[in-house]
Amino acid sequence: MERIEKGILGIVISGTIVSVVIAVFISPFASVYPDGLEKVAEVLGFAGRSVSKVSESFFLNPDYIFKYAADPVLHRPLAGLLGVIVILVIFSAVFLIYRAVIKKRKNKAGEKFFGFKKY
Repeated sequence: MERIEKGILGIVISGTIVSVVIAVFISPFASVYPDGLEKVAEVLGFAGRSVSKVSESFFLNPDYIFKYAADPVLHRPLAGLLGVIVILVIFSAVFLIYRAVIKKRKNKAGEKFFGFKKY
């Protein structure tokens, strides 16, 4: 593993740890009051008139509630943890595909990498 890849791996691991800590330990303190957009919709009187085109069962965590947890105290932390895991899996897949494409291009071009000699 090259030095740059080790540095990037360290950043990814650190970022993942920070994200998990925020999602699990800080999310329970999130406000239960509506955000700005919901508040404006309530004040102007059109909050209840919205029509959802997508079923609630489509979403993994509707309203940031992990519905499979028995204890309501765990709903938000587990929803946050699931969100971190989903994003990590998506970005890992994108990175692995990107790395495979770059490796294929590099092998195809021989020693040249995007027109430059690799040292």
